[in-house]
Amino acid sequence: MKIQFLGATRQVTGSCYLFEAGGLRLLIDCGMFQEREFVKRNWEPCPIPPDSIDFILLTHAHLDHSGRLPKLVRDGYSGLIVTTAASAELARLIMTDSAKIQREDLSYKKRRHQKENRRSKYPYEPLYTDQDAHRTGEMLSPVSYGKPEALNDRVTVTFHDAGHILGSAMLEIRIRDKGQEQCVVFSGDIGQWDKPLIRDPTLLDEADYVVMESTYGDKDHDRDVDLEDQLCQIVNDTVNRGGKLLIPTFAIERAQELTYFLGRLRGADRIPELTVYLDSPMAADATEIFRRHRQCFDQPTLDMLDSGDRPLRFKGLRLVRSASDSKAIND
Repeated sequence: MKIQFLGATRQVTGSCYLFEAGGLRLLIDCGMFQEREFVKRNWEPCPIPPDSIDFILLTHAHLDHSGRLPKLVRDGYSGLIVTTAASAELARLIMTDSAKIQREDLSYKKRRHQKENRRSKYPYEPLYTDQDAHRTGEMLSPVSYGKPEALNDRVTVTFHDAGHILGSAMLEIRIRDKGQEQCVVFSGDIGQWDKPLIRDPTLLDEADYVVMESTYGDKDHDRDVDLEDQLCQIVNDTVNRGGKLLIPTFAIERAQELTYFLGRLRGADRIPELTVYLDSPMAADATEIFRRHRQCFDQPTLDMLDSGDRPLRFKGLRLVRSASDSKAIND
C-alpha cells in the first residue's frame, strides 16, 4: 500500500492523492491550484502517467478538488470518475464554468498584451476547453452514499456524507490481501454541524489509516451567533431605511443557504414580502441541482418539504440567468 501527495500539502488548494493498493492505482481528487504562488503548477504535466490510473475517486465538486480533471482527461485518462450523483451534476457545472472563465480571461489577456505591446512568457491557451470539460463530464460515474462499490476483487470504496457541500463525501476504502483487510479513510473536506439543507458529517469509528484535511483545524467556529436572527435584523434594518441589501456570496452552497434562510424568514413573516434576485447563472443552475437531490437533505429540510414548504422557492425569488436581466436589476 502506497500513498503519494500531489497537492494541498502545506497549502490549501490543488487536492490530489495517488493511492496504490490491491493491484489498483487510484487518484483521489484532481483539484486546481488557486493560490497565486502555485497557479503555474496547473500547467505542469501530471507526475503520474494519466493512462496508468485505474480509477479517479472524487470527494466533491469544488474547483480545488475537481478543477484539473479535464486536463487529465485531455492528457490521456480514459477511465471512470466515481463520485456521488449530486457531485457529478455540480462538477459538470463547475468544470464547464471554469472552461468558460479561462476562455474569457485568455481573450482579455491577449487584448491587454497587444495594447501594451508585449507578450506573455506562457502560451496563449487555456488549461482546457469547453470540449474537454464536456468529455470529462461524460466520464463521471455516480454512486450512492453508504453502498460499497467494488473496484476489483480486492478493493471496495464506500462514499459517506461529509456534510461540506451537496454531494460531498468521505471515502472508506477497504483492501483485502492474503486473508487480511485494511481500511483507509480519506476525509475530503469536512463540513460543520447543523448547517442548513444538508446532513451533518458522517461519524466513522474504524480505520487503520486516516488522511484528513485540516484547513480550519486550529480554529473554533462561533456557535453563539444565530445566523437567521442576524440576517433578519439586517434585512429589516435595510428595509426600514428604504435601502437595498446586496450580499456577495459563493454561487454554490452559500447562495443556497442564504436562499433557504430568506425563505424561512419570509414564511414566518419575520421579514416583509420582497423581491430577491439571485443574480448569477451559475447559482441559479446550482439551486436547480439542489432541488433535484432531495436524498442529500437533512431531516429539518425534509420535514419542511413534507409539510408543503419549499425552502429553495418562495414568493418574490427571481433566478437571474441572462446578462440583460442582470443589468435590468439596476433599474
